[in-house]
Amino acid sequence: MKPSVLLLAATVLASGVGAPASAEQSRTDDTVREAPRYYLGLHGGMNQLTEWPAKVRLGAPVVIDGKAELKSGYAAGVVIGRQREHTRIELEYQQGGLKLKGLELGAVAEPVAGDKGRYRALTLNGLLTGKFTERWHAYGGVGVGFGRVDLPAGEFSSGCNCFPKVSGNGLVVLAKLGTEYQFDRDGNHRAYLQYTWLSMRGPSSSGSPGIEYDRKLFGAVTLGYRYVFD
Repeated sequence: MKPSVLLLAATVLASGVGAPASAEQSRTDDTVREAPRYYLGLHGGMNQLTEWPAKVRLGAPVVIDGKAELKSGYAAGVVIGRQREHTRIELEYQQGGLKLKGLELGAVAEPVAGDKGRYRALTLNGLLTGKFTERWHAYGGVGVGFGRVDLPAGEFSSGCNCFPKVSGNGLVVLAKLGTEYQFDRDGNHRAYLQYTWLSMRGPSSSGSPGIEYDRKLFGAVTLGYRYVFD
């Protein structure tokens, strides 16, 4: 048999053996790349709650539009979740503070030295992720869950306790956008900056005077850290 024929047969045999190995290696690489990872995170910053509109009932036929003027406070939260290459699903708890600084009822507006209040929310979020570079990432998504709002009482100098202290629970809807920096090659340590929109049901009271706060959409800017592990 000619040497050229032997060389051709050896080449074909080597290709047949090598192809399955390459395919298997490719499948292994894909499995590693797409394997889910888990994470814990925390974040803190400031909310942007500056007012909360309401309807004040001064008697059965008398309802006047008003609002509580607020001084925004802290915003903080913790997350636990699972991620794949381009998706994340997480459970997030967050809360924020506020302080009453003024009241408005119809044409009457008055500054007050009010007490503090807060909001709390527990949501299940779904996020999509992408990369600017190997280290800089971006993400965005939505969430839904359950929340509670506690708003302090406010009284005009005339003696009208038109804004009683109220608390209430209800549905929370969330949206967020953020950017994230990966410190290490394996992606275990990450810092992120995000903006969160929260839509929360306003609390109400049925007394006299009574009040019903509107559903409120507001934002929060926070800086956070995520630890990612297998």
